[in-house]
Amino acid sequence: MSHKPWIVVCVFALGIVSLACGIITGGSTSTSTAVGPSWHPPLTFQESDLIGTWEKSRKGSDTETLMIMADKTIKQVYDDSTDSYHFEGDGSWRIEYRPSGCVYVHAEGIRYYYRLRSDAEAGNRDSSGEPILFWDPCEKRVVTMLDSIILIVGSYSNFPRGILLSHMALEIDSSVQILQLASTLAPE
Repeated sequence: MSHKPWIVVCVFALGIVSLACGIITGGSTSTSTAVGPSWHPPLTFQESDLIGTWEKSRKGSDTETLMIMADKTIKQVYDDSTDSYHFEGDGSWRIEYRPSGCVYVHAEGIRYYYRLRSDAEAGNRDSSGEPILFWDPCEKRVVTMLDSIILIVGSYSNFPRGILLSHMALEIDSSVQILQLASTLAPE
């Protein structure tokens, strides 16, 4: 019985700390002033900020490079050193601004390599030909990406131009592959 007052005090203190944290951060980390990554682009974002060469931020046995051109073309180079796999693809891109504040780059003809390679080569369809479902962490919805990829334009103050590009997730709460700008000069 003597432990009950301490529980009440701890719960009360936790509530005060939570309230204070909400006031300090404005209750949201989706603004462009957030220190960590955000699913929304910086307030200063312009479509021209996407022009350049983007590379996967986490290095491993595979590498991915996307070259986004001003003429709305895109080139993908994907390599996996574990079996000397190499892919180069060309496509087109467009941008989509959503009422939620989420901004997306739709890249037609580009592959998503972070599931099974056979799925990527089949245009994001499984072995039975059914579309693979992906999780969009920005709008918290399920999307398909047939013969294409959809990238989230987010912000991260530690990256060039304060922008990141994120692939869709494979499922809710799973990690995503992040691309960062490697070269601000548009490749020829």
